[in-house]
Amino acid sequence: GFLMLPPVPLPDPENLKRKLRAFHQPEFNDWTGQENLLAMAPELESVVDSEVVDATLTAILGPEYTLHAFRFPSLAAPGALSWHQDSLGGFVPYRSHFPMYAMLIYYPEAVTLEMGPTVVAPGTQYFSATATSGYAFEDVVDNTTFWEVFGSVQRPLALPVCAPRGGILVAHHDVYHAV
Repeated sequence: GFLMLPPVPLPDPENLKRKLRAFHQPEFNDWTGQENLLAMAPELESVVDSEVVDATLTAILGPEYTLHAFRFPSLAAPGALSWHQDSLGGFVPYRSHFPMYAMLIYYPEAVTLEMGPTVVAPGTQYFSATATSGYAFEDVVDNTTFWEVFGSVQRPLALPVCAPRGGILVAHHDVYHAV
């Protein structure tokens, strides 16, 4: 699964939060603008380039790792969980148990249970809803469907991820998570 890295706080988190909220405006709903996250919020480069992130990704993926261009700013709300495995834009038709990809989630502010944190299901990177049930990852959209998909295997534990300001979650790309 996943691990939390020591915080890499930014000097002006309010400015970053303002920029990230802009991604949830109608002009970005077609996903085209959302791939420009680093251009719109260049201060995030200091997080990605931080020593702790580089050392972690090097340890997990090897010294020749590269960063995928896609970045998505999630805006979670209490009770609005959407369970899913991320895709690679449809380009990879299989999922690997070997850590070929990692997902980074940066928390510009402290996240508590009351805020509706990211939730992860450790060990689910070894399952694919498509392989076990015929569901595509896009179909696993709520708790009911998620648990129906995994009903025939041992029920995974769902862990909320509370994070300090500047916290960074590193997870296996295929772990089921909800935001």
